Parts: sequence; C-alpha cells; structure tokens
Amino acid sequence: MISLSDPCSAWTKANKRVQFSYGLNYLIDTENAVIVDVEATPARTYDEVAAAKTTIDRTEQRMGLKPERLAADTAYGTGRFLAWVVAKGIAPHIPVWDHSHRNDGRFSRDDFKFDKERNIYVCPAGKVLKTTAHSHGPDSALQDEHPRLRPMSP
Repeated sequence: MISLSDPCSAWTKANKRVQFSYGLNYLIDTENAVIVDVEATPARTYDEVAAAKTTIDRTEQRMGLKPERLAADTAYGTGRFLAWVVAKGIAPHIPVWDHSHRNDGRFSRDDFKFDKERNIYVCPAGKVLKTTAHSHGPDSALQDEHPRLRPMSP
C-alpha cells in the first residue's frame, strides 16, 4: 500500500495500530552519550539496516569517527550486514538472525544434504541446488529451480 500524500512512508503495524510511518535510526556514541548521526527511513527492517550503513559511513566521512563496536538487535543480524560490519573493522555485538530451523512451511537448513563427492547441496525433493550468483562468498544464496524449495531467504 502506498500513501498518496507521503509515498516515502511505509505501511506498518505498531502497538496494534496499522499506519503509515517512518523509523528514526540513531548512531549513538554510548561512551559519551551523544547522538552522532540520524537517518529517517520508511519503517521497514531492510531500510533500517541500510540506514545503519549510511550513518556509519557518513559519520566516518564527516567527523572522522568510526565505531569500535556496534550494538543492534536481531533485525541487523543478517550474514550480509554482519560481514559488512566486520569488513569495516567494527566488532559486532548483534545476535545472528538464525533461519536454520523453520516452522513457516519452508524447509530448514538441516533438511538439505551436502554431497561431498559432487560438491553440491540436494533438497529434500532430491533436486540439485544451484547458486544464484557467480560469487561463492558470504553473500551467495542457494536456490532450487522451484521457488517453493528455496532453502533460505536472502
């Protein structure tokens, strides 16, 4: 749903109310109790994670400040974001967003078997999983030809 008066906002459920809203994302120097940057985003998790990158980069560029540690909740605990934080030389204090055991109708990570001899993963339906990208680094995801058999969401 898109707001006709404010298309940059996001349709969000908060405190049992559904409304268009924004998220305010703060980068805080906890040692000195100072807000060093703020980024407003539509109230969607992926926008908030992108805002964290923006505030960290912008604070480093404008003020020459870079956090030694970053604390955040599980929404920031994706492999891609954690890899970015570590590559920046920042120690993450963020719980990993673990989707290895699922109860939403999708297969869990444990349902997929790795065939060492062929160096491939096989889904429970016996189909070979193919990579979705050329890179086999931390950002690669595996998927089967059938969309319902995807082992994990990016």
